[in-house]
Amino acid sequence: MKCVFKLFSVLLFFVFSSHKSTCQTSKGEVTVKHLNTTYTCPESYELMHILFALTDTSIYAGNENIHKLLIDSEGVYYQDVMAYFGKYRSHPLVQKLNKSLKESANIYRHNLHLAYNTEWRKGKFRRDFKYPLMHRLQYSISKNIKRKDLTRFAKETNFEGFYQDHSEYYQQNLEKVRAFSEVDQQQRWLEEQFPARYDFYDIVVSPLMGGVHFTRRFNARGGKKCVMWVADARDYETNTAQNRGRYTGIIMTEIDHNYVNPVSDRFKDDLNVIMGSENMSKWLKLNSGQGNYSTGYKVFNEYMTHAVYLLYTMDKFGPEDQKVIENARISLMENRRKYYRFSDFYKELKDLYSNKSKGETIPDLYPIIIEWVKSQNQN
Repeated sequence: MKCVFKLFSVLLFFVFSSHKSTCQTSKGEVTVKHLNTTYTCPESYELMHILFALTDTSIYAGNENIHKLLIDSEGVYYQDVMAYFGKYRSHPLVQKLNKSLKESANIYRHNLHLAYNTEWRKGKFRRDFKYPLMHRLQYSISKNIKRKDLTRFAKETNFEGFYQDHSEYYQQNLEKVRAFSEVDQQQRWLEEQFPARYDFYDIVVSPLMGGVHFTRRFNARGGKKCVMWVADARDYETNTAQNRGRYTGIIMTEIDHNYVNPVSDRFKDDLNVIMGSENMSKWLKLNSGQGNYSTGYKVFNEYMTHAVYLLYTMDKFGPEDQKVIENARISLMENRRKYYRFSDFYKELKDLYSNKSKGETIPDLYPIIIEWVKSQNQN
């Protein structure tokens, strides 16, 4: 199995090594740096994903299988993980996660935040200081895995050896993410359209991450930072315009929350009415799996971030590629995520964007798209 990963790493190296970026392993995390963006697969973060990969595969939230949602169980890497760690399915830490997941799937994000703010130092997982104080306190909750228990599990399983054996794979995986996502171009376009500015981006990647992605923004030493926790580019084998455009949607729909949401804040009360309460069912099929989007403000931001992503790809890619990218995103939003008015919303925003006056930007279109949403509620 290790030979498969070494061959895969060598092939990826030749495909992507022409780009100017640096790869390194430091403080227990594999890192790729490019301009003001850091792509990382931290040791503690990857171990937490492995623990979630070992959890019960039959836990549901509503009609959503939690394991299938959180973990990518396809591919050679998952098989390698299970071959090495599968015998630990009954470990107390895994059982604790099973119990917590049955209560709330949100424990996944809480534990990943804790893991992100943890580093391997002097043979132990210790608290890091990536987050400001209030964030650190928020994720040090009783239901989270404790760092001392994470250390004990790592030593019992020789996780450090597993991680080091796969470090070359992680690096090449991050380099592929960098090449496909072209984050510097995303940032340039977003900052032409929105007033928010960020000094640093962190893209945090695990090869095990499934379909749940998230982002946070905060002030860090040296400037403003936004962090995105996303899946890798495993589903896109060739570096084509369509594949880059489709994978861009994974990262950009997290990045642009950090630009869209501050503008939406100005209209929060209105949005909570027009896409919330009794109006929410007109925009989103309601079920217990939609707990993270429980207000009209959050529903609107999902519509807007995904529509803004398509405006970006419209500006960047040709018409034929854009048609494929649009159809893929509309299908995802309407058929899988059940935001079943997304096509209409995007068409309206696209028309507004295409016909905006010189000097206007996307925030200038908010009052108009909000009035359009209100009009749809009357139909």
